[in-house]
Amino acid sequence: MTGYGAVRAAASRGIERADCEPVLAENFPAGTVSPRTACLDGVASCDGIASILGARYGEPTAAEISATEEEYREAVRLKKHIFVFLEGVDREPRQQE
Repeated sequence: MTGYGAVRAAASRGIERADCEPVLAENFPAGTVSPRTACLDGVASCDGIASILGARYGEPTAAEISATEEEYREAVRLKKHIFVFLEGVDREPRQQE
C-alpha cells in the first residue's frame, strides 16, 4: 500500500460512484484478530476485489506469498469478482508472475 494513497483514494471514490461500498484495510478498526485475518475477512465480506498492482511484489507472509496474493487467492477460492489494475511499470519477477 505504500505510495498508493492517492490511487487507493481515487479507486475508493470510483467504487462509491458506482453505488458500491469500498472496503479498505486502512479503515479496519483495531481489533483482536491479526491483520491477515482482518484482510481475509474483508475479502469474504465483499462482492469483489479491486487489486492495484505496481512494481513490487511485497514481503512474503507466513504463507510464503504476499498479502496481496493471499487476498487474491482467497477471492478466487470464494468465487468473488476480481478486478486487476496494473501500473505501467516494470515489475519485479515475482510480481510479473
